Amino acid sequence: MIGAGQTADVLTDLAAISADTRRRPDDRRKACAARRATECVSRADPARLSKMTGVQVRSVTYDAAAGCVTVDGAGGGIDWPVRVVNPPVLVADPAGPVARSTIEDGVRVERRYRVDPAAALAETLVGLIR
Repeated sequence: MIGAGQTADVLTDLAAISADTRRRPDDRRKACAARRATECVSRADPARLSKMTGVQVRSVTYDAAAGCVTVDGAGGGIDWPVRVVNPPVLVADPAGPVARSTIEDGVRVERRYRVDPAAALAETLVGLIR
């Protein structure tokens, strides 16, 4: 998990990229994806991901040309390497600092999250393995 200051940095960077009207919408999306990917790779330790997912993770790299995070490993009944485009950085946490509200069946529902790129990448991998 990353600290509160780092959480604010990631969210501030993503908000600034999204609000930059000098860039075309496609360029903003690509820049946000690159920022998320960079954050995932910098925080994703293969040994920690292996423990979290139950499969052997050998490496986590950012492929700038393809605009994705590439995870290489073994096991889990999936074809390796796995490429994750626009990787998530938020994971559910009832006490998290990030709130997202939606309307479901006419009722406002608020869900809370924390910024943890490594855990979010692990959740993505677990979803693929199942």
